[in-house]
Amino acid sequence: MAFDILMHRSVDVTALPLQVRKGLLEEALQETENYQIVRPVSASTDAFYELVCKHGLEGIVIKKKESRYEKGTRSWSWQKVVNYRHAEVYITGYSKKEHSWLLGYDDGGIRPIGTLELGLTQSARESMWPVFHAYKSGESMDYVYVKPLVRCKVKYRDWYKSGAMRLPVFEEFIV
Repeated sequence: MAFDILMHRSVDVTALPLQVRKGLLEEALQETENYQIVRPVSASTDAFYELVCKHGLEGIVIKKKESRYEKGTRSWSWQKVVNYRHAEVYITGYSKKEHSWLLGYDDGGIRPIGTLELGLTQSARESMWPVFHAYKSGESMDYVYVKPLVRCKVKYRDWYKSGAMRLPVFEEFIV
């Protein structure tokens, strides 16, 4: 899928407005079964996002027509709107080196699904320390493991092929 064009006929076109670059992309790329152009949608953003969510897609990127391509930076001219999924997971330990918690998912048994770093407030961290100390079940060089007694809600992007949760974000504890 081709979203944009940065070079056209050996010329850097990143300073041109998006709508001009989209025209150059149409000119430069011959669509085939393997290569397709992602074209702009000029409709209600809310309605389009609802359609994306309905089909379980990752989300949308809202771009200003006149925006330039800004290398190596996030721009307010391009806004990603993620279709987050939500889950209830167990906290099964923490990292000795990073400020992250280990997560487990109950699908008939608690299976590891990765680490949680995003969204952890100081208050949430402090409230877990007594649990971590009271229910320690083992440790390795990198992690301390605890009995899976505490659950929390997370939002996440998707699942990696490895079975790990993609970019989980802490939302709240489940009481």
